[in-house]
Amino acid sequence: YINVSTSTSATTASAVGGNLNKGTATATIVSGRYYYVAIGTDELHAVNFSADGKTVISDVVLVTHLTAPDNFIMNFGDMAVDTDQNTIYLAFTVSGIKYFSKYVI
Repeated sequence: YINVSTSTSATTASAVGGNLNKGTATATIVSGRYYYVAIGTDELHAVNFSADGKTVISDVVLVTHLTAPDNFIMNFGDMAVDTDQNTIYLAFTVSGIKYFSKYVI
C-alpha cells in the first residue's frame, strides 16, 4: 500500500490522504483525480478524494489490461494527459520492447 499525501502549498507539511490498493509504476493527477498504473500489473486505477483532498474515497480499476492481449507487467513507465481530449497516454518498456497505449477518461 502507498500513502497518498496532499498539501495545500509548498510550505505546509503534507498530510496522509489514505492508502492506495497497490504501489505505482507511473501516475498523474487530472481534475482532482489521481490516476496510476499498479506496479507489477498493467491495471489503470483511478483514485477519488474527499472534497478537501485529505481522504481517499475510492481506488477503482478502470482498465484491467492496458496491454491486452499481451498483459505485460509494468514496473516503470511514463504517463501524460491531454485534458482537451480527456485522454491518458502511457509509454513503457517490457523486455526492451517499447509500448504505447491510450485511454479516454
